[in-house]
Amino acid sequence: MNAAAAQASIAAGLKSRPARAAFLLVAVAAAVAALATMRDQVSEGLSRVATADLGAALCFSLLHLLCAAAVWRAVLSELRSGITAPAALRIFFLSQIGKYLPGGIFTFAAAAEMGHDAGLSRRYTVSTLVITLVLTLATGTSLALVLLPLADPVALAPYWWVGLAVVAIAPVLHPAVLRRLLAFARVRTERDLTGRGIAIASAWAAACWVTIGLQVWLLAGAVGAPLSFATLCLATGGYALAWVVGFLVIIAPGGFGARDAVLALVLASHLGPAEALVVSLLSRVVTTAAEFAGAAVALVLSRR
Repeated sequence: MNAAAAQASIAAGLKSRPARAAFLLVAVAAAVAALATMRDQVSEGLSRVATADLGAALCFSLLHLLCAAAVWRAVLSELRSGITAPAALRIFFLSQIGKYLPGGIFTFAAAAEMGHDAGLSRRYTVSTLVITLVLTLATGTSLALVLLPLADPVALAPYWWVGLAVVAIAPVLHPAVLRRLLAFARVRTERDLTGRGIAIASAWAAACWVTIGLQVWLLAGAVGAPLSFATLCLATGGYALAWVVGFLVIIAPGGFGARDAVLALVLASHLGPAEALVVSLLSRVVTTAAEFAGAAVALVLSRR
């Protein structure tokens, strides 16, 4: 079965609300199973960080998710999809937890089916999510290339090849290229993508990286790092780099393993290896908790 057929099969299975609830539960189980492999390190980390710091980190994680959803919403608005903001948020939050399931297509399949219920074609929903992903990759890589050298000139050295992603992605972000790609995919839109629309979506993507950078920055401060501008640059650029590497180097669903290792390695130059590992793992736990909290709220709202 090819990817398109698999996606169609999964989407068909997600048509009923009980199936979507089951999808949420299975994704939770998969995420918990992945986190369980790190339980000793996570327990140690939790014992070293104050509850107030964890609460603040969770708030920044939720802001990060809202900004991530706003990127997709900006793309939808630019194309005049007609979908409401609450509906877009529900689709985004529920579908994103599909990344914790193996296979790499559950996020797109879930979004395609829920988007169809909201009046969007499945092809349209998937195409706009791909555009959102490309924008996220481009802004994340760019911020990593700019911010990391400000904090640590050698932090990027082992990951020089990530810069090639910008070279590969940049041409795709040109409005004319995106229009041709949408036409090739036979996606009909009410309006073409413009430079202004891409700029707005990119601004939200940048805000997405800054808010998650603030989360890592706060956690780093909780284990003894100075809450300085250099630490903020390291936290934001380091997380962006780790996310991009976790996406490009597919080891486990949701970037488990690769993303956490890269973030810990980048932070180790300022925090020390043990503290860097604690921050990386706690960032993973807090981010995962925020994602499932958002999905749970979206599931409840979808029943109204």
